[in-house]
Amino acid sequence: MTGSAKRKILPFILFGVSALGYGIVCYGEEERYTGENHTLTLARGPEPPGSSSGLSFHIEPIEFLEQKRYRILTEHYDIISACRETGISAGTQLSHLFQAGHLLFAEHFEMPKRPDSPDTDSPDRHRVIIYRDKQEYAAELLPVEPSIRLTNGLYFAPKKTIYLYEAAPKNLYHEGTHQIFLEYFFKETAPTFRNNFWAVEGIALFMETLTIQEKYYQAGNVLADRLFAAKKYHFERNYRMPIRQLASMGAIEVQSSAERQQIYSQSAAIVHWLLFAEGGKHRNALFELIRQVYLGTSTPTSLSELTGLSFDELDKKYAEFLALIPD
Repeated sequence: MTGSAKRKILPFILFGVSALGYGIVCYGEEERYTGENHTLTLARGPEPPGSSSGLSFHIEPIEFLEQKRYRILTEHYDIISACRETGISAGTQLSHLFQAGHLLFAEHFEMPKRPDSPDTDSPDRHRVIIYRDKQEYAAELLPVEPSIRLTNGLYFAPKKTIYLYEAAPKNLYHEGTHQIFLEYFFKETAPTFRNNFWAVEGIALFMETLTIQEKYYQAGNVLADRLFAAKKYHFERNYRMPIRQLASMGAIEVQSSAERQQIYSQSAAIVHWLLFAEGGKHRNALFELIRQVYLGTSTPTSLSELTGLSFDELDKKYAEFLALIPD
């Protein structure tokens, strides 16, 4: 889509309408269409979080694992870090994620109230632990996750905590998305993820692409590695899991699968396709499916029912979307 337009923008969440998901940059009531990287854009407003006046920290030294660590509190996060600067950076990145998630998902999911001050000792803050190195990370988490050495980060729902040793934005955004959904949007539920687990991972993979600009956030990129991998698996390696089969898989089946990486790439691509293709025609269906998955009411046929497309039609349209991804 090319050109420009003006219209009243409420709320400040806009999506492009091309097959690949062209984005819209929003400033007040003026829109600029940008198609170079096929992103969606969320207006941040004039007072971005992370600026000196937009984000505050409460920092204190503590003892953790019999060593000196730092506890960093923001409005929404309680972070323990081996390094003060790493903890502050993680708090900043996660605060951006929180606001971007609010902008993107607020109209679809209920928004509970949060603590007002970073000095409030509130149990509602999202907990994050950043270890000194991979060795310390693996030693602490091996009892709860046998494959922990293969990971860079983990959100462990029973403890309501993100565990990391490498606090790169991509890792924070992925695990942070899981945390926001389980502790914020659906904090009163106890989902079992018996089917459609692809949607849980797919939306977290989508949020990995979050970038922070001066006046807006961008998320989603048709040039992202996961989407390129999905295309390569589909057309070059003939890996074509039918969406019907994917929709029947729960968390245990996905996470224990020998094809986990292929499934993750396909999940990321399906989410991007549903958000953007055909002018965002199936966007609401995706969000409703995610809601059902977290409430435990989804079935293996929910995606077909919500989109009004048979599984054969879903497979066909998904393949057409993959074909449009640049090589």
